[in-house]
Amino acid sequence: MILPAAAFPLTLPIMGLLDPSALYIQQKYILGAPEDGYVIVTGGAGTLKTSGCVLKLYERAIRDYRIRDMVLMQTQEHISRVFIEQWESIVPADHYSERTVKGNWFLELFNGARILLQYADHPKAAARIRGANLSGYFISQAESLTYEDLIEEIELRVRIAGPEHLRMMDANGGNPSRPALRRYVEAASGTYHARNLRTVLTKAPGITIRTGRAKNNCRFTHIHIITTPETSVYSADDIAGFKSSLTSVAFDRMIAGKNVLDEGLVYQDWNPAVHVRDFKANPGWVWYRAVDWGYENPFACLWVGVDADDRFWVYREFYQKKLLIDAQIREVKDRDPEGVQIRLTYADPSDAANIMAFNQAGMPALGGVNRIDFGLGKVRGLLRIRDDGLPGLIVHPLCSNIIFEFSAYEMTKSTAAVPVPTAPRKENDHALDALRYLAASLLAFK
Repeated sequence: MILPAAAFPLTLPIMGLLDPSALYIQQKYILGAPEDGYVIVTGGAGTLKTSGCVLKLYERAIRDYRIRDMVLMQTQEHISRVFIEQWESIVPADHYSERTVKGNWFLELFNGARILLQYADHPKAAARIRGANLSGYFISQAESLTYEDLIEEIELRVRIAGPEHLRMMDANGGNPSRPALRRYVEAASGTYHARNLRTVLTKAPGITIRTGRAKNNCRFTHIHIITTPETSVYSADDIAGFKSSLTSVAFDRMIAGKNVLDEGLVYQDWNPAVHVRDFKANPGWVWYRAVDWGYENPFACLWVGVDADDRFWVYREFYQKKLLIDAQIREVKDRDPEGVQIRLTYADPSDAANIMAFNQAGMPALGGVNRIDFGLGKVRGLLRIRDDGLPGLIVHPLCSNIIFEFSAYEMTKSTAAVPVPTAPRKENDHALDALRYLAASLLAFK
């Protein structure tokens, strides 16, 4: 059954605070989604998913002083740099105050409504959620959420009488694939496809809305947005540039908003929202260089600190083509971080002459372990979230090449009737190969 756009009404805030003409079409549809149920917003980069959900939280809070909605994100930094920045850009400063009472962090609006802020990696997150009485919640950047049990905890706390109970989530990509998203959707509908699912005609390219009923008879709404000039902050030229510079898998996942994490990427647990963060070089860590030789292909060198918990901190990188070994040595020496002592360089073992040249230049070097499957397994292990809430691998945001490679490093496909992943494709792998040599060497017996 195809419904007209009018069947998905837009409700704007009181007092004329928002100008509808200034909103993107998908923000209007997020605002108009029913509040008495589950709302999932997925899509590509730059599609203003989070801002639309922030608008909805604000619009509902200023209508009802009884609102006690909770925002849940992976880290405190996610809340500060994503949610709070979006909130501050939308909500007038004199309409709310940011408060902390007995360790509970929240935004209190002028009418007494509250938006509670909770980050999943806080050691008391579960206890704080269990102590809350909620009218609804918003799980933002859900693809990065690793504490899946908190979804069940927060669901149990939605019980305040009076306000409609809104359960909302946004995520990059298409159909939910990570366990946290699957659990959320299964709680809503039993399976991803809610019964009686209907497609609502939006009359907007790049936007699909599906509605239905969850197994608990709550409404179920899925809004999916593809990155287009009409639905994102990117121009047509920007998007064309992404298509030419990204692999097909990376483009489909990051721009088209498709769920392709299980369809080719070597490191499926890689998530910039989790693994990329700013930090300073700690002289107390043990420091290594990791090198992948190259001339026509890039020469790649990483500077990696390893802490007492065997967590890898990728602090710096050098990545350049068409350098001879003498130039490579000079560039590496010039980039050694100040105040730290490099213990050893682990390099591609295939070039003994280059390894010898590093040693002769006063930079102790060994050939790293180059068992591909073994090394891939070690890097995958580093990407997992540990008990302290951090992954085993942290990458500095200035290391742009290895960040790109993580999102573009694909598996080849077999030629069988039913294609299956075989081995990594020899593309977008130079910094990642260097990291693999280091991880396989240092963690060989761990």
